[in-house]
Amino acid sequence: MTPTARFDAHVLDGRDGTAAGRCIAESVDDAMGIGPYRHAQAPIPVRPLYLPQQELTALARISRRMLRLLTRSCLTRGRDVFELERLLNYERPAESLLTDSRRQNRFALDSVRPDIVLSDRIPKIVEFNINSAVAGPEQVAALNRLFREQLLGPASTAALLPPARIPEPLPLRARTVAAAATAFHGSPGAVAVMGWDRKGFGSQEYFTDVLAELRNAGLDAHFALPEDLTCRAGRLRSQRGSVGTVLRMFVTADAQDAELDLSPVRQALEGDNTLVLAPEAGALLASKLALAWLSADVDAPWMNSSDAAFVTRHLPWTRHLSDTRVHWQGADTDLLALLQREQSRFILKPLNQYGGAGTVVGRDVSPAEWAGALDAAEQSQRYVAQEFFRPDPVELPVHYRGESDLRLLSGTAVFSPMLFGWRMGGLLARIVPDRDRSVVNAATGGLMNCVWATKEN
Repeated sequence: MTPTARFDAHVLDGRDGTAAGRCIAESVDDAMGIGPYRHAQAPIPVRPLYLPQQELTALARISRRMLRLLTRSCLTRGRDVFELERLLNYERPAESLLTDSRRQNRFALDSVRPDIVLSDRIPKIVEFNINSAVAGPEQVAALNRLFREQLLGPASTAALLPPARIPEPLPLRARTVAAAATAFHGSPGAVAVMGWDRKGFGSQEYFTDVLAELRNAGLDAHFALPEDLTCRAGRLRSQRGSVGTVLRMFVTADAQDAELDLSPVRQALEGDNTLVLAPEAGALLASKLALAWLSADVDAPWMNSSDAAFVTRHLPWTRHLSDTRVHWQGADTDLLALLQREQSRFILKPLNQYGGAGTVVGRDVSPAEWAGALDAAEQSQRYVAQEFFRPDPVELPVHYRGESDLRLLSGTAVFSPMLFGWRMGGLLARIVPDRDRSVVNAATGGLMNCVWATKEN
């Protein structure tokens, strides 16, 4: 019996182990209580997920290589940011911070979180999230700390678990911010962590650990809301004084609904005196259309055979949904006819949405619903079709609120390595308690968990 299997048997035994597991789950529930990442009906994990160290290393390596190829694919089409914006049909937010400054945009890929499913143990990158506000770092850091205290502290549970390396996101992100600020200004200067609320989710309290790690990295870091910032003579200032770097902790697309006025930041950005991390230019490459370009580029002159084989293996076949001809499994065919004929093999995704919004899974809907979705997506020109791969199942002991016993969950997972400055600083997992679920999302019934690296297979 493996160490994780022994631990799972211990907490599922209905006796003292179960009581200990419930206490751990209650602590996890409290730690994840702020924000939209704890669904009321979702189970609560009792331990981290474990992956072999070699698999974590492979996920980071595959993500970096795919990101380089994605960048090259985009740059073969657009010479600058605004040309890429047009070609990618990017919906610029009302409170946009998009800029064509090369000084700013050299850091656009400093904060990246691909979403990966393991299918027959082969990593498949289904999308890239590129933004300083990618969900996961704060949650993974909190879970790492809690499980370290609750599981590795007591000898009774520590002895049951395998030795593990715990990837931490916040220290690496802090070092990445420090390196970017130094490269931009010549010295680190003051960094404002820009949240969106005075209390609760998005507040200074919520980002306490973020601020602490930035200070540990030698930065003069403080919290600020957009309304706390002013721009004078092209330079950004907060109540604490001059601000050299802003770490934006929200997606600019959400700023208008949150009634955030980003005009002072935008003015400072136009003067190119303040570094805003991560530059919004990264959101262009996060478009699913960029993935469709890369998927189609396996036949392009610029891609060598090794890279083409890599993309074919690790990126599901993806195309912009339109009335066009495509190459599929060795033959040319009409895309819409292919999608109608092979409904169960495909999923439709909007170009720029996140959190699973607007996604339609062929295997989960009726032929009539699929036909309607195809027609609407083709008319909008704002969708891609992507080949669907069934994720491998994962098992994890969990607790459901209001129950006395724990259960062994067998579910579907998406793994998300968090890359800061192209290095992995933590691994987020989102799991739904249903092996037949096709869309994995924490806000719609799944759970969030951290992943630890072990030598156990």
